[in-house]
Amino acid sequence: MIPVIDLNTNVVPTRGRAYAIPFVTQRGQSKTIFVGLSVAEVREGKFWVREFIMHPNQDGLRVAFREGWTPLIGSRIEAAPIDEPKTSPVIKKGYFTVECEGERHRTFKIKTNRNGNTAIGLLVGSNNTRDYAWFGYLNGDGSVDYWGSTYDRYRNPMELPISRETVKECVAAILGNPDEAGTRYARTYENCSRCGRVLTNPESITLGLGTECAGLRYGASKR
Repeated sequence: MIPVIDLNTNVVPTRGRAYAIPFVTQRGQSKTIFVGLSVAEVREGKFWVREFIMHPNQDGLRVAFREGWTPLIGSRIEAAPIDEPKTSPVIKKGYFTVECEGERHRTFKIKTNRNGNTAIGLLVGSNNTRDYAWFGYLNGDGSVDYWGSTYDRYRNPMELPISRETVKECVAAILGNPDEAGTRYARTYENCSRCGRVLTNPESITLGLGTECAGLRYGASKR
């Protein structure tokens, strides 16, 4: 995360699941920019946001700062906006099972949203396509930006059942050989490692992908 506003003694108001940042435009108009709680935080007397919030192709805070709007909760930190996004993760979507914590295997789900953020979740229930604890964003260098809280599928806060060191080990194993981790998931649960659908074809289970997803991944035509 990067700091974008020096809060001094001001308090950032929240509205629902977002921070509400009040601004005054150069014409004296009042504007409010909403920033999700999951992509921002307040610490060290500053308001911090995820880097993608300040990318040139984003609206919201980036536009407010570009247009010279004045934040009413503090002062802008001039060095905060960035022009280049972080390296995009190699993996955009999928299910992966790896061995960690000795012989015990762990299963993760990775998905990238339209903003380019790649969320990572850990399987914590019996449903291997839905019961995931979501805890952070996966960066292109393999690091994880942890959220303030871990959430289950219903957005309820919970504790992550493994340590961050174990997460680091598992992520390294996934990125080191995503095909192997995807195949292990498919053979363990008999679901496609890309879309999560049930696999019935033995060849698909061996490959780790359904027919259509195999075509998308390897460039073959769809049947």
